[in-house]
Amino acid sequence: MARNAVALSISATPAERKLIAEYSELTGEHPTQLVRHLVFARLPQIVAALRELRTAGVDPATVPDFDLSPDRVSDEGVRTFYSPSRDAASWPQS
Repeated sequence: MARNAVALSISATPAERKLIAEYSELTGEHPTQLVRHLVFARLPQIVAALRELRTAGVDPATVPDFDLSPDRVSDEGVRTFYSPSRDAASWPQS
């Protein structure tokens, strides 16, 4: 495993490590490239927002970190959402 992949695993929370393991099991790969892609896709917007804060007189270093990770949906919730009866009632039949 590459050095950056190990760093991603070590710095992750237990729930994140579980997702990393699940991703690896499903794809046979480590999500390092995926994480890198997602971070750099949003980094310009993040930097722009931090610049706006600084321009408004707010020190970006004083802004607290927020946990933006979505709550995990239970397997039962996923099954309920994708149930055939719900799909039949939601989409018009052709």
